[in-house]
Amino acid sequence: MKNIQVLDRTFKRLAFIDNSIENGIHFIDDSLSTSIETGLYTLDMEIPKDTHQVKYITEGNYITFLNRHNVRVLLTIMKVTENRDSIFIFCEDTSINLINKIVEDFPMPNTAKGIDYYLNLGLKDTGWSIGINESTKTKKL
Repeated sequence: MKNIQVLDRTFKRLAFIDNSIENGIHFIDDSLSTSIETGLYTLDMEIPKDTHQVKYITEGNYITFLNRHNVRVLLTIMKVTENRDSIFIFCEDTSINLINKIVEDFPMPNTAKGIDYYLNLGLKDTGWSIGINESTKTKKL
């Protein structure tokens, strides 16, 4: 992970998470994973309480960084637990949360359809789009 930033809900940068910055938020025991099935990222991280900037590590704020392919990843801080010395966070890929919040009911098709049918209905007028869809499976949902 490179260039880790903490953003508020309006995407204003609040702080940097970087062990090489003296005044930044430091971290240990981080675990970034992605599911091959869904392609969604999750992040677990421990943050020592060694700077006043840890106040920005709150549920609902965002974490963003460049992954190893130099693609920007945006995660939502979903859970924060803490003890006397550290804060433990769990973050989830924000794109799935955004999609879940905007998809409305849509009519059930009469025949089995490909995933692009369902996704295009759910993403209509959101600004999101589907890249290459290599799936040939169809289902009636």
